[in-house]
Amino acid sequence: MTPEDVAATIRSFFEAVGGASLELSDGWFGRPHDNHHVLDGVEVAGDDVVVRIDGLQVLTLHGPDLASADGRVLTLAGFHHATWDRAEYGSDPPRRHVRRVPPGRIRFVA
Repeated sequence: MTPEDVAATIRSFFEAVGGASLELSDGWFGRPHDNHHVLDGVEVAGDDVVVRIDGLQVLTLHGPDLASADGRVLTLAGFHHATWDRAEYGSDPPRRHVRRVPPGRIRFVA
């Protein structure tokens, strides 16, 4: 798949389900199935796919080549690594945390 295909699959998934919990390749963001993240947008930047959620969080997939929506689960894979740039909820101004996420599988679960 091209990065544009990956981005289109992400958009379609969120249009169908509205929001979803996030499972990074190294664990859940928040408690499993307890968060409802809403898509703000998806952009393609070269070989990267940039996913913006909740007006605060940015997930960048570096070189993804797989996006698969199966019912209420979106699986993203084939990336070299991802970058997770998040803000702490409730902090004013928001405190940012950026970290590298290892390759593997990222899932959005509605």
